[in-house]
Amino acid sequence: MYTPLPTAERSQHHQEIEALFKNWAQQSFIDSMESMREVEHYQQVLQRIQAGEDLSDELVALKNHTKQSAVTLIKSLIAESAAAIEQAWSLKSNVARLFTVSVRQRMRDLSAAPSFDVQYQAKTAEGFVTVHVTTWRRNITVTVDAAADAVDQLQGQLVMTGLKGA
Repeated sequence: MYTPLPTAERSQHHQEIEALFKNWAQQSFIDSMESMREVEHYQQVLQRIQAGEDLSDELVALKNHTKQSAVTLIKSLIAESAAAIEQAWSLKSNVARLFTVSVRQRMRDLSAAPSFDVQYQAKTAEGFVTVHVTTWRRNITVTVDAAADAVDQLQGQLVMTGLKGA
């Protein structure tokens, strides 16, 4: 006779933290994709300027710039947008104090969008809580790794930071 193996059910706090990070990850993904589109747009503008096109009629912001100053401006916009891709995965300041964040971005075969592997780690009195966020295309997976007591304590800390605000 078959006897199923007992499985440990996740606590309500565990599920709440997963849901919270899933919501944050969905917005972070949208923001990072918008920043990627900006980078691509500015790279196209840069190529056109370097090819000698006059874009002052299309882009009013370039009207009073020389070619060299326009190139400098566009390069700085590319750098800002590229930094914003990773910054999109940052947490709000009141919650960020609880976590260390690691963001890795890579391109996978057969995907036009990069994949993100983000790790948020919090230290509680009961141990570490690690939240892994992984994306592939538009799919987002969130897992929480920790002892139940550590998850419960982190949930309490998240509630308190939410009550205090930024």
